Amino acid sequence: MLELMADLQWRIGGCFYLEAEILRSAGPPFETAFLRDIQGGELLSRLARCESKLLRDFSRGRRTIQLAAKNRKMAEARMAATEARMAASLAIRKPCTSVIQ
Repeated sequence: MLELMADLQWRIGGCFYLEAEILRSAGPPFETAFLRDIQGGELLSRLARCESKLLRDFSRGRRTIQLAAKNRKMAEARMAATEARMAASLAIRKPCTSVIQ
């Protein structure tokens, strides 16, 4: 999961670079790039959709990791409670003095 999130973070960074390159290639006035994007190229809008998908995937991965950590802590707490109950029940029992046992 961490490998996937590292890849997503790298791709999100690439989106910022691509956006800068699209705007730089448009020339000095930003309005020209904006008008060209609306009229047909739609590079910036496609890039924005791709970036939002990557951000959603990254957020989903972060929530998955947080949930796994929470579940691990709860499982450790349950195991500790079970061990404590077992130790307490063994301490209450009296040793058997029967020869048959």
